Amino acid sequence: MSTELWSNILLGAEQEAEAYGFTVISKQAHSLLDGPVDEAVVGLILAIPYPEELSGIASRSNLPVVCSGYAGPLEHIDQVSGADWEAGVTIARYLAALGHRKFAFVHGDARLLGRAERFRGLCDGAKEFDGTVDDLVFDEQAGLRKPLLDYMDAGGKPSALFCAHDGIAVSVISELALLGIRVPEDVSVVGFNDFISASQVAPRLTTIRTPHVEMGAAMTRCIVDRASNSRFRTVPPLRINLVPELIIRESTGPASLVPWERK
Repeated sequence: MSTELWSNILLGAEQEAEAYGFTVISKQAHSLLDGPVDEAVVGLILAIPYPEELSGIASRSNLPVVCSGYAGPLEHIDQVSGADWEAGVTIARYLAALGHRKFAFVHGDARLLGRAERFRGLCDGAKEFDGTVDDLVFDEQAGLRKPLLDYMDAGGKPSALFCAHDGIAVSVISELALLGIRVPEDVSVVGFNDFISASQVAPRLTTIRTPHVEMGAAMTRCIVDRASNSRFRTVPPLRINLVPELIIRESTGPASLVPWERK
């Protein structure tokens, strides 16, 4: 999880906890492996990329547990996430209105269910316009350049790229510039999260703004409700999806009539 993402979630959790008279204590997730949870703790917030790795251990504490991202299927903990499928559909419809019909989804870790949902939403949205979607996967540690060049050499020439997060989108814009491919004149690029980098890159990035501060606050409310309200303790686990916002900037534009070529 990126530092910016984590900081925003923590900020929201702390602010909401303070309003209810509670305190959020930040710890490394694997501290759950060290032994029993302190008796003063009333609930556990798992703000980690893969909640399933520790949710079973957390649940055995008999405390209310809530995670960001996606819990395991039918897992008895609360979950707060973004409406990722809706985001993917929204991007497809927005780009289709600009004339785009050939898309690619650029991402690095297929295990993250949020990214899979965005890809599914992009595909479902593209189908509404007889569009096509390529799945461009790469190793984020190894870098984007070779996979991007291999994809292009294999005939990949989408008019729009939807990236799994803003960091990837910034890298895509940089690599395209080195190849003499213009954004958005030749190809449009869309990010996800609306991190600070999205408004610092040139051109500024069209992206999906996810409500991370609000996610943190919602997770705190789940803990407070279950810890403080005896009637709420028997309510089935919640799956809460917060609706993101499309932020339109200069990295997207009308689809080019001429397929782009690297220089």
